[in-house]
Amino acid sequence: MDLRIEKLQRRAASHPGVISLAGCLPADELLPRLELVRAMEQVLESSAWSDCLDHIRVWVADRLNARGAQIDPADVIITTGARQSLAIAARALRPIGRVAVGELTSPAAIGAFTAAGHEVVPADEDAPQFVMEGVSTPEGRDLVTPRRAELLGSGAAIIVDDGMSDLRFDGAVRRPLVADAPDRVWHVGTFAKLLCNGLGVGWLVPPRHAMRDALALAHKDELREVGLVPAALARILGECAHPDRIARARASYAMRAEAVIAAIHHHLPGWQVREPEGGLAVWAESDLEGDDVAVVTAAIKQGVAIDPGCVFRPDGQGTPLGFRISFAHARLTDLEEGIRRLSRAARKFRRCDPDN
Repeated sequence: MDLRIEKLQRRAASHPGVISLAGCLPADELLPRLELVRAMEQVLESSAWSDCLDHIRVWVADRLNARGAQIDPADVIITTGARQSLAIAARALRPIGRVAVGELTSPAAIGAFTAAGHEVVPADEDAPQFVMEGVSTPEGRDLVTPRRAELLGSGAAIIVDDGMSDLRFDGAVRRPLVADAPDRVWHVGTFAKLLCNGLGVGWLVPPRHAMRDALALAHKDELREVGLVPAALARILGECAHPDRIARARASYAMRAEAVIAAIHHHLPGWQVREPEGGLAVWAESDLEGDDVAVVTAAIKQGVAIDPGCVFRPDGQGTPLGFRISFAHARLTDLEEGIRRLSRAARKFRRCDPDN
């Protein structure tokens, strides 16, 4: 990642007055705090930790099978999160070569494939494909369904990030690609978007023929071990991933998306917003020219943080100048004020104010 971006992230985090529309974190009020605390207390009292990873494997397999897959709990590797799952899949892909990730994609995926020695490109029909099911990052749209036949017919490996498929505003949860190509799909998942960021628990379902290699790579890293957090998580999955609770989260995020889009239309009429189908953020392309990191710098000076588009592009370039604007983590009442501050920053940037 650009060192300027890391510096900006630290700067924004250190200023409590900055409204953060950056990152892709779930809403604070939707986090299962009380449930986690209660579950941790129960685990500490009972010391019943040993089978927690097995419970999570069963939950993952059951969820995928309900969508049409045929996954055995033994097919599921529990990891320390989606980043580790992506890193394992990236290092297991052979031969080292190109990986097609789309015009816009997850920075974590770009980082994982690049670190493993692959070249990330927007498109290459003969290369392994990285996709996000149900809801993509940063656009918040389903980019798999229009390509499903193409992907399944390609014969190439498919690395699938399924981290936000439950957060489609229409409630539709698609049949996973792993159901139709289990011998080619590396299925990656996490609880970070659905339940709580920072739990350090994710999963990977590799093709069965690659399980031995995937486990060997996982053990070279720090494989997710039995502990307090996964033991507590195993206790609350049924309650916190209940359909009614997920439906409430979808409704809350849909309302927030409408609010931030309306604010962009009002305060930044020259910006084009791709209306999301789900997820935690919108993608907006601006009418500005120049360096998107410089725009983010100007925005932070005006009291709002957003994500520069360059981190979502395989080539790392920021044109046209686009930005991911998260609506999930900030308070609902702060969304319009955050966009108002962004509008002020855009005006100053356009005038090339030396103090912007």
